[in-house]
Amino acid sequence: MNDLLGQHANDPPPMDAPLPWRVYRTNDYCWYIARSLDEAMEAHTKDCGEEPDEPRELTDEELERRQFYVDGPRSARIPFAVALRDRVSQGITKPELFACMEY
Repeated sequence: MNDLLGQHANDPPPMDAPLPWRVYRTNDYCWYIARSLDEAMEAHTKDCGEEPDEPRELTDEELERRQFYVDGPRSARIPFAVALRDRVSQGITKPELFACMEY
């Protein structure tokens, strides 16, 4: 398949292929991993008992900029993008809490 400029383009995925996992901000201190905004909002409502506040998908820049603090014998900070790849490689089967910040 070629694009409008005549260059080779990858074939689109089948219509029944699952969407890729993404990270969604559901309020000022929670982020969910889901395949769609609707899935993230539903998981947040189920877990928190309240509707999300201005939910949205994180941009690629935000995934690189935002960081997890991993506590333990080897404390470290890792970008959300790295944590997302790690979680996906572990085999996610349903939307879940990705990160939460305590006040």
